[in-house]
Amino acid sequence: MVRRRGIISTCLGVMFGVAVLMCYFGLHYLEECPIREEIPLYLLVGGSCLLLVTAMLFCSHAKLMGDNEHREELEMIATENAYPDSSQANFRFSSKAARNMKIFLVVAYVLWFFLGNYWVFSVYLPPFSQPLRSPTPQKFCEQRVYMFALMQIVLTHIFLGCFLLIALCLCCFFWHSNA
Repeated sequence: MVRRRGIISTCLGVMFGVAVLMCYFGLHYLEECPIREEIPLYLLVGGSCLLLVTAMLFCSHAKLMGDNEHREELEMIATENAYPDSSQANFRFSSKAARNMKIFLVVAYVLWFFLGNYWVFSVYLPPFSQPLRSPTPQKFCEQRVYMFALMQIVLTHIFLGCFLLIALCLCCFFWHSNA
């Protein structure tokens, strides 16, 4: 159980770090990619969305860990409550609202991620500086912002591929062990 908590906390920490870096690169280089102005915007909006998702997942994770550690105390407080369940109804509502918000943010992030894939790969390896006497001004993208967006997308694809491969292997293992 402790190991699982550590893995989840580490994953959330990495997600938080990636989200902060996405926001930083998107905001810092907002005007530095005129060949495809959407790339820094992709990083800024995607990073903000990922930051919200990570914060909500971290709160859920912390609440679950706190509930497990103090379950007896919470049950005792709940049984002492002599009033009708209006507070529990509010808790259920806020819990459902939080779950729906997480789902909405994850779906929005996934759609934004695929849109970012299109924007980044549509100008694959653009010129990284503006030539002095260029007949086509504004056809470049700052190297740092473009390479960060490209690496973020490629590493996300690699991570998702590994995750799906592990999930498929686990499903096959459990399916064969039950048969």
